[in-house]
Amino acid sequence: MIERELAAEHSTPAAEQSPASEAPRPTRKAAPKPMLTLAEFFSRRAATPARFLKDVRVNNIWGFATEDIAEALEALGKSDPKFARTTGLASAALAEKDGRFATPCLDFAREASLARLRLNPRYIALDLDALESAEDRFQAIARALEGRLETAKQRPEALNLLLSTALYMVNKENLSAESAMLALVQALGARAEHGSRADVTRLAALVAVANSTKPGLMPVLQLSLPWIEASRDTAAQADESRSRAERLDAELAEMTKQHEDAVGKLRRVQSELDAAHEQVEGLRRAEVVTQEQRAHDLREMRGTIAGSLRGKLTGAIATARDALELDPPRIPVAQEKLEIAQQELERQLEWLKSLD
Repeated sequence: MIERELAAEHSTPAAEQSPASEAPRPTRKAAPKPMLTLAEFFSRRAATPARFLKDVRVNNIWGFATEDIAEALEALGKSDPKFARTTGLASAALAEKDGRFATPCLDFAREASLARLRLNPRYIALDLDALESAEDRFQAIARALEGRLETAKQRPEALNLLLSTALYMVNKENLSAESAMLALVQALGARAEHGSRADVTRLAALVAVANSTKPGLMPVLQLSLPWIEASRDTAAQADESRSRAERLDAELAEMTKQHEDAVGKLRRVQSELDAAHEQVEGLRRAEVVTQEQRAHDLREMRGTIAGSLRGKLTGAIATARDALELDPPRIPVAQEKLEIAQQELERQLEWLKSLD
């Protein structure tokens, strides 16, 4: 509008200008001088990270000179005592769409945070090189800042140092965002509240963020969404695990019943086997007794036969032999004795047949 009025003023002849046109008009406020260095950004108290990044982007600046970094670091104790502007600059650089400023701003924040951390005796005592994982190193830094986080005066600076370190390590040292968040929560001594009242409080906090002048709701939701999705996945996995556990319990109960049935059958078979063993042992003992009885009977039979042979048979045969040796032979006597011997043999044979 001012440009159009100036153009109209220059196009109107001086004789035709009214006295009112000669009255002084309000001058346009001069645009602030662009900030092109870190030193200029930190020297202006009202400067915002978004405005600084816009200035360097418009002027096609991609990084910061070594002298500029050194000057900003030297004055940082006074220009950023709470370390909020340094952390804000790193955060804003990461939020930029093209990402050209992420590395230089994170590197500067890293140097600044190390310089500030070295003023902490608890940090100096740490041997971070001895820790292998990024999670262990970040947790060690968080423990070194615990004392300052508990002090109201030192808490803002300590918290910003921890946040700046988290931003750098998540992007440069493969620190997981989840590990960083958990370490931050533990360092601040926060505890999760549960129940419907806690849920309502969280929703109210989101409404407060949505109604604030800063566009902060979307980052908060984006930060919370992975944990919400992970929680849902965990709940689904828990339901699946519960169902699987119920199926396994049912299968275990069936297998237990089958096992008990098998054990019962095995016991019955064992009992039958024991009875069979006892029966076999009884038969064996009976066989022994029978064999002993047969041996006894055989001995008696041998004795009986031997007695018969020594008795009637031997005597009859001897008499018959003597009768035949006489001169003249006594044949009738011999025949009689032989008949007696034959009768005795037949009688013994009949007796042996009767034993079968």
